[in-house]
Formats: sequence, C-alpha cells, structure tokens
Amino acid sequence: SYWLAHIAIDRHGDLVIRGQFPVADADENKFDDVLGVVYELVELTFRPVVRMGFERT
Repeated sequence: SYWLAHIAIDRHGDLVIRGQFPVADADENKFDDVLGVVYELVELTFRPVVRMGFERT
C-alpha cells in the first residue's frame, strides 16, 4: 500500500506536493486518480497551511 500523493519538505525547506505510483500501473486512469488526489489535498490543506505560516511570522 502507498499514498498516491503527499506533502513533503524539500531540501530548501519549501512545501511540495508529490504524486507517485508504480510505473507498472501507469495509464490514463491512474494519472486521473493521482491528479484527483493532488487536487483534493490542495483544496483541504492550502488555507490551513497558509494560516499556520502567517501565525509563525
């Protein structure tokens, strides 16, 4: 089992969203699934993450 997308911190300290799946599963439906998960992740987390960032400055 694996996550189709997750939020990570890159080497510069920036937040990034990374989508991934096994190459063997690559087809139009899997890309659609990953894009849907990324979209949902952005919609659910963008405002709270921005709010947290401004609270720390």
